[in-house]
Amino acid sequence: VPFELKRGDETPFTLAEDDVGVFTPQAGWVHPPTVLETCRNTATKHGSRFVHQKVETLKELFDFDRVVVTAGAWVRDFADFPVSVRQATFAYIDGVLDSPVFIEAKDGQVYGFPNEPGKGSFKLGCHDLLREIDTNAPRGGHDPATLEVMRDFCARRLGNPDPVFAEAHTCLYTRTANEDFKIAKTDARTVVASPCSGHGFKFGPWIGRLLADVCEDKADLAKFPRFAP
Repeated sequence: VPFELKRGDETPFTLAEDDVGVFTPQAGWVHPPTVLETCRNTATKHGSRFVHQKVETLKELFDFDRVVVTAGAWVRDFADFPVSVRQATFAYIDGVLDSPVFIEAKDGQVYGFPNEPGKGSFKLGCHDLLREIDTNAPRGGHDPATLEVMRDFCARRLGNPDPVFAEAHTCLYTRTANEDFKIAKTDARTVVASPCSGHGFKFGPWIGRLLADVCEDKADLAKFPRFAP
């Protein structure tokens, strides 16, 4: 993809002499609530019906010709996939950050987003500071050590040694050893997919098309050996 190398004062961030930024002008980010609402409206318009029902086993779905399971952090309840489930801490920092979406290639891989429209704070997270958990057990609160890594980032990169944390929350990540997706047919009518958290959301349209094609026998997962569990 097209990219530009940035040094020194060419970025909104403070870069050391031996630092370099890689800027991809065509990159961007998606707003999950808007995406989910759009997908739901589009599906409904094409005849989909949404039913809220707790399902604990695939046997409970025997009435359907085809079943696609995308259970996120609970995927291991339905298929023996080699994924780990981890709890991440993210936070919102008071102030304005006029920058592209970014991720730092060291120190926990701090990533962040500019302010959302109308927001007086910007979001930071750490892609590599995650605690493995049992999804069916009670979750703890946010990790103070992760907030300290974010505080250090604000001092080093943003010139703000005393950031004000407006909010701190947790979310679940599913991850594989190589950060890739896992997709498999568990029987003749069932496809289980773990595109994995955060990273996979951006590929939603492509993943959705592939799963639909697999269900209609228009695509063969054997052509995608890298996604095999």
